[in-house]
Amino acid sequence: MQVSRLLRRSISLSLRAANACQALQKDWLKKQHAIMEEQTSADRIKTSLGEIKNRKTIMESKRVRLEGDLTIQQKEIKQLDVAVKTLKMEMDRMNAQIAKYEKDAHSLHNENEVQEKEFIAKLKVLVHANGAYPPSSVGELKR
Repeated sequence: MQVSRLLRRSISLSLRAANACQALQKDWLKKQHAIMEEQTSADRIKTSLGEIKNRKTIMESKRVRLEGDLTIQQKEIKQLDVAVKTLKMEMDRMNAQIAKYEKDAHSLHNENEVQEKEFIAKLKVLVHANGAYPPSSVGELKR
């Protein structure tokens, strides 16, 4: 009886040990599964991070290119502003020259009219003094 008791006890301990071993194996498998899920999640995060870094690099290069374009356009705007100012000064100078020309032309026209009238008056005096033409034909000289 004692051997059977010992055997029962030994079997009981073996069963407990087997149950404990089985529980440890289940726990180990659960932990391995959790590790695999975490590894998969970490891989997804690494992939996502790589994509984000690539997009950041692309966006930075676009920003640098756009800043360069902006700088070029700002320089062009400054050049155009200078050109517009220069053209305005040229227009003002030309307008002043046109006004001076018109004033001089008007003055010359007036001087010519005065000289013409003086010439006609002198001519009339000479014609009357010499008596070569009758006074009625002197009006024809004015034409």
